[in-house]
Amino acid sequence: MKIVNIHEIITVWGYKSIELIQGDITQLNGELDCLVVSAFKNGFTPTPGSVLGALYNNHEILLTNLIEQAPINLRNPFNIWISEELENTNFKRIACIEIIGTNFEFETVFKSLTTLLLICETHNIKMNSIALPILGTGRQGLNPELIIPHLLENTHNALKHVKQLNKVLFVEMTEEKVQLLNDAINKFLKRDDSPTTRLPQTDISKNIIEELIVNLSKIKLNLPSNETIDELIQCLRSDQTRIFETSILGRRLVEKIVLDILNESSRKEDLKRSIDRLHSKQIATWIISYMHIIRTFGNFAAHDSNMLDKFPKKLSENDLINYLFRSKPRYRLLARV
Repeated sequence: MKIVNIHEIITVWGYKSIELIQGDITQLNGELDCLVVSAFKNGFTPTPGSVLGALYNNHEILLTNLIEQAPINLRNPFNIWISEELENTNFKRIACIEIIGTNFEFETVFKSLTTLLLICETHNIKMNSIALPILGTGRQGLNPELIIPHLLENTHNALKHVKQLNKVLFVEMTEEKVQLLNDAINKFLKRDDSPTTRLPQTDISKNIIEELIVNLSKIKLNLPSNETIDELIQCLRSDQTRIFETSILGRRLVEKIVLDILNESSRKEDLKRSIDRLHSKQIATWIISYMHIIRTFGNFAAHDSNMLDKFPKKLSENDLINYLFRSKPRYRLLARV
């Protein structure tokens, strides 16, 4: 699996994320609450080369076997339904949106996903994380360039209005579709994707990054979840990684470390307050100050470029080197704990 893009938005419930990944959506790493697929109206045949085909080939899952036991079936009003919990897969449920063959335009059908997520919330069905391809662009033949803007807009609305939804993964196999999504995300966010936004490749920065990777590998043993560390290491090893990606992942890792030190399983307040509470755990003031720097870089990177009236407008290479220097001693210290 390859992380291609990361975006975070601020909501009344804190930061939530959208990630773009290249790979097989039925073979994702880590646990997901739901995998979202699309189909023709009443068309659940697992055809070769489709997501439904991959579900059958990799997990022997047939949607026709799931629909009769669906705990939430909104096929008549909204052309969407969700399965019972599945066994022996890294995704707990499958949600299916029927597009072609219905009486609705695809723009309307996509809005039904938010409706389903809100209903799941009222029924205590966990939906913290979901993964989906560019819906309708496989066998149904919808134009990805028309679909993507509506899909992104509805995803943002879902993250802003569904309290429990924290992460949405867009996953595609082909380079072409991944690039279309990547370009659309950057255009939507008005991001500069020039070489100057990527990790610098100077001797100083390369040496710092190599030491960071070594220390990150060590602290994997001390955290209950290693997914964020693996993602950060992957980004640091790529010469195509953008500065905002490492900043966002760095802040996520700080949050995991802080929760682990505080012996808390989930976030109860904003990260700034949680970091400040580390004083009660006898964590050194200078370590706490470095955590705040990483948090600030992550917050800076998460915002849309048109949302902040900030100075300077962009992070420079010297800014990043300073950021990496602050990260290095903290990760080295934690690797020894």
